[in-house]
Amino acid sequence: MKIRKLLSWQTLMLCALGFVGQSVKGSEAERVVILANANESESVALAEHYADQREIPRANIIALPMSAEETITIPRFIEEIFNPLRVALMEADWLRGVPSVRFDRYGRGEAVIVGHNIAYLVVCKGVPLRMENDSDLLSYAPEDMDPRMKINRAAVDSELALLAAPLQPMVFHVGNPLFEQRAPSRSRLSSVVRVSRLDGPSYADARRLVDNAIEAERRGLHGRAYVDAKGPFPHGDAWLESAAALLETAGFDTDLRREQNELLDWGHRLDAPAFYLGWYRQHIYGPWKDRRLDPPVGAIGFHLHSFSATSLRTTERWWAGGLVANGFAATVGNVYEPYLEFTHRPQLFVEKLLSGGTWGEAVFYSLPVLSWQSMALGDPLYRPFPEAVDTPLATRDLPSGAIAYAYLREMNLLSGEGKLAEARALGREGFERMPSVPLALRLAELAEKAGDPLAAKQHLAILEFISTYPVNEVMVFREAADLLVKLGEEAQALGLYRKLIAQSGLPRAQRGALLGSAVELAESAGQRSLAGRWRSDLARLEAGSD
Repeated sequence: MKIRKLLSWQTLMLCALGFVGQSVKGSEAERVVILANANESESVALAEHYADQREIPRANIIALPMSAEETITIPRFIEEIFNPLRVALMEADWLRGVPSVRFDRYGRGEAVIVGHNIAYLVVCKGVPLRMENDSDLLSYAPEDMDPRMKINRAAVDSELALLAAPLQPMVFHVGNPLFEQRAPSRSRLSSVVRVSRLDGPSYADARRLVDNAIEAERRGLHGRAYVDAKGPFPHGDAWLESAAALLETAGFDTDLRREQNELLDWGHRLDAPAFYLGWYRQHIYGPWKDRRLDPPVGAIGFHLHSFSATSLRTTERWWAGGLVANGFAATVGNVYEPYLEFTHRPQLFVEKLLSGGTWGEAVFYSLPVLSWQSMALGDPLYRPFPEAVDTPLATRDLPSGAIAYAYLREMNLLSGEGKLAEARALGREGFERMPSVPLALRLAELAEKAGDPLAAKQHLAILEFISTYPVNEVMVFREAADLLVKLGEEAQALGLYRKLIAQSGLPRAQRGALLGSAVELAESAGQRSLAGRWRSDLARLEAGSD
């Protein structure tokens, strides 16, 4: 390695003083820097696609030749990524600083950095994901250090967040100056480079992160929230419960599960998951990797597990890659064991997003430490909830599948203010615009609550005209059947159960949940023969012979 020519400390200080006070220039998009792997043509093409879609100058793309492996050594990370990227950023004045005298003991080029002009660093698929542990380099760690923390493996992106910071020992982690900072100062922002990644099992998946974010910004993120808050540690449960409370206060229909070992699967209602927050399962399962789930455009998914982002190239193992492949537009994860206290706080990134923040802001607002195991997937410019526009729902450009959920959210907000009549009137407006079972069900629930069972039954009349049931909406129909029972319409409810159970290709968990409820209903209605047949079907299903 060449040693840079020594600069006197006086020269360095004069240069530094010249940079202090310089204002941040350019729009947020114009200040996004994109990192691609020059050895991978699709990585460069992804960088160009993102730049074009977000009106980022193509000059902001930095393509470096590097390994295409997900896991690399620390020396290779420093030689192929950290050092050349830092030099390129200084040469283009993204990092405001001066190369200094020498390389540190890890091989990193030293420099005096006094700030930067980078809104976000976006890392494209093709750039390595994580660094493996290097025991030789651990000789620099303090001897009395907790052996659990004496590691130097880390997420590449988390290490890149320190490009503008003084070089730290590559062991354990450093605090994130942006953690829990609702309005961070310029000095705090200058000390961290916020990083997010466009990646996934395929390049098509990575491109979709960009396209879906932009589409969701244009039309809004509409759907429901699903929170699985029963894990092994109470404070993790509390984080998820706090996130659920925020989503519910914001008007989202929110299903919160607190049952031990009852993970959200096809046996529960799972239509339109705009938000999915859960833990603690090592590998993605059931609906979350099933294309029939069909999340809304712009959906945000998160599963808290120590190894949720071990690899992004699989849809069957871990979590982050599978969520992206299944249509979620943003997620966070861990490449190695981070320990719970050092992971993203779900309630904080939900808070930041609901208050109008970007995905990039939310990621760093919710992350306690850097130079550690966490990373984020998604367009950092993605702003799912920009400041409210007082445009009537009736005039908004909404996808047909989102209309019901946009109206449901507004109805929930009105109901929360005690304005039930206004909520019902708004729901009827939405139903006239686009009839849907979720909206009909909510209208029927509100009518029943208001003591108007006749109106409730009338709202559910739509059920008679439906003969096919998408897998991701089947359990909405089950809720409608249960409401019919409450309204005294057992025969109609039984007829609906018959049609649902007769559907072919239902997931096992979904079919089992339907049969369990149907048996109870048939018995209470005196339909013993039907109850017996369904009970036999359920027994075969549970035995694995169906």
